[in-house]
Amino acid sequence: MQNEFNTEKLTKETQKEYAHKFDCGNPALTSFLKNHIALDISYGTTYVMIADNTIIGYYNISTGCIVAENNIRMGGSVYINCFAIDKRFQKQKMGKYYFSDILLHDCFMRTYKLREHIGFGFITLSSTEEGIYLYERNGFFELEEDMSIAKNKGEDKCLSMYLPLDYE
Repeated sequence: MQNEFNTEKLTKETQKEYAHKFDCGNPALTSFLKNHIALDISYGTTYVMIADNTIIGYYNISTGCIVAENNIRMGGSVYINCFAIDKRFQKQKMGKYYFSDILLHDCFMRTYKLREHIGFGFITLSSTEEGIYLYERNGFFELEEDMSIAKNKGEDKCLSMYLPLDYE
């Protein structure tokens, strides 16, 4: 693998050419990238990390919010709908950083750029058991008992997590 990769918005062409080779080991996340919903802007926007004509990983982001008890809105968020790394690159590093951390950092940078245009105070997600360590080492916390986020279908067994952006 070269030391060069780029992360770009998923297009129909990229999906058709490369997505069929992607397998992260989670059937739902693997099929998401190959499905038309990965291109549906009303669901979210998908970004793929590509090197040597191979999708290393991807993420899909949209908007959401954190709600406290009594349905009181605590603040807006960018919601990471999906985040996955191909099995061939899981627990693999590019230099001293894991591919998963590099891709998550790209997600953070896009999120921070969005703050120039819209207001929100959190990044939220629903993590599978396999992803919890990645998110915790990157500053995410488990949602507190009196907090909730809307989840996607099939995420009922996932752990709701959040990253406060203005945490002091």
